[in-house]
Amino acid sequence: MAIVEMKRLRVISPSAETDRLLRDLTSLGCVELNKPVANPDFAGLALPDTPGTQDYAERKALVKSAIDALAPYGPKRSLFAGKPEVTESELLDADFSEAWEKAGEIGKITSQIAAEESAKKQIQLDIASLKPWEQLDFPLDYKGGRSFETGLFSLPSTVDPQAAIAAVAASDIPAEVELVSTDRELHYMAAISHRSASAQMWELLRPYGALRVYPSASGAVSENIAALDAQSLACDESVRAARDRLSAMADSLPLLQRYYDRLTVDEDREKLRGNLIATRNISLMEGWLPAEEESAAVRVLEDHGCAYEIAEPEVDEEDLSSQPPVAFKNNKFVSRFEIVT
Repeated sequence: MAIVEMKRLRVISPSAETDRLLRDLTSLGCVELNKPVANPDFAGLALPDTPGTQDYAERKALVKSAIDALAPYGPKRSLFAGKPEVTESELLDADFSEAWEKAGEIGKITSQIAAEESAKKQIQLDIASLKPWEQLDFPLDYKGGRSFETGLFSLPSTVDPQAAIAAVAASDIPAEVELVSTDRELHYMAAISHRSASAQMWELLRPYGALRVYPSASGAVSENIAALDAQSLACDESVRAARDRLSAMADSLPLLQRYYDRLTVDEDREKLRGNLIATRNISLMEGWLPAEEESAAVRVLEDHGCAYEIAEPEVDEEDLSSQPPVAFKNNKFVSRFEIVT
């Protein structure tokens, strides 16, 4: 592991060449390209518009989501596997329109999966709300006949349901209540009474904590549960089919990963462009250049018609901007552990 020697780079370039110049300089390992900060004479120059990085961020988010969706179906990689090697041209000159279309398609599939899974959760909640009434011997929407009415209610689990049943039975009220089921929190009860005595019955049950229940479903409880079970199975089948479509697209994973890297490069370059000082005709920047790339950088700068200065760093301990960044030159084996070190 060796530390790369850095030199200070200052550049005045034609504005029309800025994007291509940034690409070439970053390819050579130039870093911290920014507006000059040491010369107060630059303060009056115009700054460019705010860099348009929002579109890159949105695209990266969609592509990252697509990569995450395909990752379980892609090939398994060793923890210390080397990074895939891609040429600069394959990354920066490639047409990634197919990758963008794939990301959009995968996004629709994952949205469908999320919607189906959300629907299934609601179905499970609906089934859970019906289960306590499974032994009810009349339809949920049944309200009674001409002279009598029925109703459902619950009692707190701390209340003895038999006490409420006995209280109604001991009264002169033409009514009857029965226990349908019990769980950890509630007793689920059904009542039937003469219509003229309905109010008296509910008043009698009020001290026991009776709470009326008005089901949103209709028909027999068992039929509702069976219908919901069928809907749940349909959700499972839809999710399974969607996951099969994702599995079939797993070979698109390397393309999406390269596209994500390309978007990252483009986004970083756009941020760099937004940090420069520029007028309509020229851009000014300074940064750091690996000393070993000086000859190549000179060719790049002259090809782009730039005025430039490459100098040894003049370090001021009190000025952090004058201190060169620390970069390491690692071989292929050591580079696998960069994230660790």
